[in-house]
Amino acid sequence: MLANIPTEVGSLIVLEGRPCTGETDEAIVAAAWDFSEITSRYAAYDQVLAARPQGRLETLAAAAEFQHWLGQERQAWQAAIEHDPFLPEALLPNGYAGQAWRDRLEAMAAATEQMVSFQGC
Repeated sequence: MLANIPTEVGSLIVLEGRPCTGETDEAIVAAAWDFSEITSRYAAYDQVLAARPQGRLETLAAAAEFQHWLGQERQAWQAAIEHDPFLPEALLPNGYAGQAWRDRLEAMAAATEQMVSFQGC
Protein backbone atom coordinates (compact mmCIF):
# COMPACT_ATOMS: atom_id res chain seq x y z
CA MET A 1 0.00 0.00 0.00
CA LEU A 2 2.84 2.38 0.78
CA ALA A 3 5.25 1.04 -1.85
CA ASN A 4 4.39 3.66 -4.46
CA ILE A 5 4.38 6.63 -2.11
CA PRO A 6 7.63 8.58 -1.94
CA THR A 7 8.91 8.97 1.60
CA GLU A 8 11.51 11.11 3.24
CA VAL A 9 13.78 8.42 4.70
CA GLY A 10 15.18 10.93 7.14
CA SER A 11 11.74 11.15 8.74
CA LEU A 12 10.00 7.84 8.09
CA ILE A 13 11.04 4.26 7.58
CA VAL A 14 8.45 1.47 7.48
CA LEU A 15 9.59 -2.08 8.20
CA GLU A 16 7.67 -5.30 7.76
CA GLY A 17 8.64 -8.20 9.96
CA ARG A 18 8.04 -11.93 9.95
CA PRO A 19 8.90 -14.50 12.62
CA CYS A 20 11.98 -16.46 11.63
CA THR A 21 11.49 -19.56 13.80
CA GLY A 22 8.28 -20.88 12.29
CA GLU A 23 5.64 -19.25 14.48
CA THR A 24 2.33 -18.69 12.73
CA ASP A 25 0.26 -15.54 13.01
CA GLU A 26 -2.47 -17.67 14.62
CA ALA A 27 -0.11 -18.99 17.30
CA ILE A 28 1.20 -15.52 18.12
CA VAL A 29 -2.32 -14.07 18.38
CA ALA A 30 -3.54 -17.00 20.52
CA ALA A 31 -0.61 -16.58 22.90
CA ALA A 32 -0.94 -12.81 23.16
CA TRP A 33 -4.70 -12.38 23.73
CA ASP A 34 -7.44 -14.36 25.45
CA PHE A 35 -10.06 -14.40 22.72
CA SER A 36 -12.40 -16.65 24.71
CA GLU A 37 -12.59 -13.85 27.31
CA ILE A 38 -13.02 -11.23 24.59
CA THR A 39 -15.82 -13.31 23.03
CA SER A 40 -17.46 -13.69 26.44
CA ARG A 41 -17.44 -9.92 26.94
CA TYR A 42 -19.02 -9.32 23.53
CA ALA A 43 -21.68 -11.93 24.37
CA ALA A 44 -22.47 -10.06 27.59
CA TYR A 45 -22.72 -6.87 25.54
CA ASP A 46 -25.15 -8.55 23.14
CA GLN A 47 -27.38 -9.42 26.11
CA VAL A 48 -27.44 -5.79 27.20
CA LEU A 49 -28.31 -4.68 23.67
CA ALA A 50 -31.17 -7.18 23.59
CA ALA A 51 -32.51 -5.76 26.87
CA ARG A 52 -33.02 -2.25 25.44
CA PRO A 53 -36.43 -0.96 26.50
CA GLN A 54 -38.70 -0.90 23.47
CA GLY A 55 -41.32 1.56 22.33
CA ARG A 56 -41.88 5.25 22.82
CA LEU A 57 -40.74 6.96 25.98
CA GLU A 58 -44.10 8.32 27.05
CA THR A 59 -43.60 8.56 30.81
CA LEU A 60 -40.88 9.72 33.15
CA ALA A 61 -40.59 6.15 34.42
CA ALA A 62 -40.00 4.88 30.87
CA ALA A 63 -37.42 7.61 30.31
CA ALA A 64 -35.66 6.73 33.57
CA GLU A 65 -35.60 3.04 32.64
CA PHE A 66 -34.18 3.95 29.25
CA GLN A 67 -31.54 6.19 30.83
CA HIS A 68 -30.55 3.34 33.14
CA TRP A 69 -30.22 1.04 30.13
CA LEU A 70 -28.00 3.60 28.38
CA GLY A 71 -25.63 3.46 31.35
CA GLN A 72 -25.60 -0.33 31.28
CA GLU A 73 -24.96 -0.30 27.53
CA ARG A 74 -22.01 2.05 27.93
CA GLN A 75 -20.47 -0.05 30.71
CA ALA A 76 -20.95 -3.29 28.78
CA TRP A 77 -19.43 -1.76 25.64
CA GLN A 78 -16.40 -0.49 27.56
CA ALA A 79 -15.95 -3.93 29.15
CA ALA A 80 -16.22 -5.59 25.74
CA ILE A 81 -13.65 -3.43 23.99
CA GLU A 82 -11.26 -3.06 26.93
CA HIS A 83 -9.25 -6.17 26.06
CA ASP A 84 -9.88 -6.30 22.32
CA PRO A 85 -6.62 -5.59 20.48
CA PHE A 86 -8.52 -4.55 17.31
CA LEU A 87 -6.24 -6.56 15.08
CA PRO A 88 -6.28 -6.34 11.30
CA GLU A 89 -8.81 -8.69 9.74
CA ALA A 90 -6.10 -11.03 8.46
CA LEU A 91 -5.04 -11.78 12.06
CA LEU A 92 -8.46 -12.25 13.63
CA PRO A 93 -9.24 -15.73 14.93
CA ASN A 94 -12.25 -17.69 13.69
CA GLY A 95 -15.40 -16.69 15.53
CA TYR A 96 -14.14 -13.22 16.42
CA ALA A 97 -17.11 -11.34 17.90
CA GLY A 98 -15.72 -7.83 17.65
CA GLN A 99 -17.93 -6.93 14.75
CA ALA A 100 -20.48 -6.09 17.44
CA TRP A 101 -19.90 -2.43 16.62
CA ARG A 102 -22.29 -2.94 13.69
CA ASP A 103 -25.01 -4.14 16.07
CA ARG A 104 -24.20 -1.19 18.32
CA LEU A 105 -24.68 1.26 15.46
CA GLU A 106 -28.09 -0.19 14.68
CA ALA A 107 -29.12 -0.19 18.34
CA MET A 108 -27.96 3.39 18.85
CA ALA A 109 -29.89 4.52 15.78
CA ALA A 110 -33.04 2.94 17.21
CA ALA A 111 -32.26 4.39 20.65
CA THR A 112 -31.90 7.83 19.11
CA GLU A 113 -35.38 7.52 17.62
CA GLN A 114 -36.70 6.63 21.04
CA MET A 115 -34.99 9.60 22.66
CA VAL A 116 -36.34 11.96 20.01
CA SER A 117 -39.85 10.65 20.69
CA PHE A 118 -39.68 11.67 24.37
CA GLN A 119 -41.82 14.74 24.96
CA GLY A 120 -41.25 15.05 28.69
CA CYS A 121 -43.99 15.09 31.29
